[in-house]
Amino acid sequence: MKNKLHQGIFWVIRFRQPTMDPLLVDIIHFYPVENAQPHNTKKFEALNIEPATDVTTTIVRRGQPFNGVVRFNRPYDESDDTVQLLFTLGDKPAMDTQGSVFLKRDAVPDKHSWSAKIVEVGNEDNTISFEISTPVNLPVGSWALRVVTRLKSSQAREVYDFDQDFYILFNPWNAESPEFYTFQSHTFRLFKIMNFSDRSERMFLSVLNAVRNMRGDPVKVSRVISRIVNSNDDQGVLIGRWDGEYDDGTAPSEWTGSVDILAQYLEFQQEVAYGQCWVFAGVVTTGKEDMVSAFLSQTTCNFWQVVAVFNDITFKLRDIDTVPIGKEFRVIVDIDNNSEEGRNIKAALTATSVFYNGVRAELVKKIEGKIFVGPTKHEEISILVKPDDYLPKLVEYCNIKISAMAIVDETKQSWADDDDFQVLKPNINIKVRKEFFNLHATELRTYRNRVHY
Repeated sequence: MKNKLHQGIFWVIRFRQPTMDPLLVDIIHFYPVENAQPHNTKKFEALNIEPATDVTTTIVRRGQPFNGVVRFNRPYDESDDTVQLLFTLGDKPAMDTQGSVFLKRDAVPDKHSWSAKIVEVGNEDNTISFEISTPVNLPVGSWALRVVTRLKSSQAREVYDFDQDFYILFNPWNAESPEFYTFQSHTFRLFKIMNFSDRSERMFLSVLNAVRNMRGDPVKVSRVISRIVNSNDDQGVLIGRWDGEYDDGTAPSEWTGSVDILAQYLEFQQEVAYGQCWVFAGVVTTGKEDMVSAFLSQTTCNFWQVVAVFNDITFKLRDIDTVPIGKEFRVIVDIDNNSEEGRNIKAALTATSVFYNGVRAELVKKIEGKIFVGPTKHEEISILVKPDDYLPKLVEYCNIKISAMAIVDETKQSWADDDDFQVLKPNINIKVRKEFFNLHATELRTYRNRVHY
């Protein structure tokens, strides 16, 4: 009876398909050259390797999205695959020095947290393109990256460690960041300042190690940098000297770049002799012309200019003493080529109104361009400033600053100079026809405005 009953029953058993293995990362790429443009890092030495395909170092800025792509051994299955990016800073990551994000289609950027948004899934080539956003107060430094892949249907996982250099820096272009640069300072000195060479990278990392858990604070980082560059504090890099006695070292005016200074310091592990104001600044500063292009000028210091190797071009900015208000004026730079070869020169002339303390008010006029100066020839570059250009831009005391800069393509000779002058308003003299003593008087005077504006 039991057998007969069971003869009419069919058992349906569903067998689950064998689970796939987690994704294996083939390669991950952060488009270092492409990301450098919007992140203002394109002039770092590590990003200017030829051909561009050989660039492996990624340098981006905090609080600003950057793009990447990852390729796997098989297509990404959104229903079962998870991809986690784990960023860490330092040997002992803390809460603020690590970021863990999962690649998601609906990720929403937040200025105070990490996010990783899937931009495109390429099933044909097994890739995922994504966009990473970082907090605006993220600690800066050399970050490590680990990619962890899992399956939602199992506990299995795979790990991939990204083995290329990945730097996240302060972002003075981001208004949300505490280091946002307001473009109020307007000093500039020509000096081949440090870039991301091997030596400057080591120096950069030593600074961050000294700061440790304060890497997200630009004020504290800058204080540590100030201590490290000065030998009077903690056996820093440079010895300052202003008495003209430099026989036992290198005169401040002979330094042409910070790389040699850092190389000497790192090789001998002792302070370097000697430096002055612009040398101290140059050691800890990265060149960024576009931050000062509107008001390129020299700072006043003990020396007029750092010595260049090939100074075969002579530049002279003609002085302007005063300009009567309502009159046009012309800024002229004389250029003399003292060599037997022609020279291509990039130049910029800028006129700005300034307050009494030298702080820039408004840009009045600016020109940029190239000029060819033949062998042993003389040329001029000039800019004509008309009343309509400067009258609406004048501030208290009517001061104007002229800034000039030039770079010779062939020899890399650099030059900069500036000139300050005042736009003078006419005096008003009032005369009465007769003397009045203890009497009421009415005097009518008419004045003619001779300024055609």
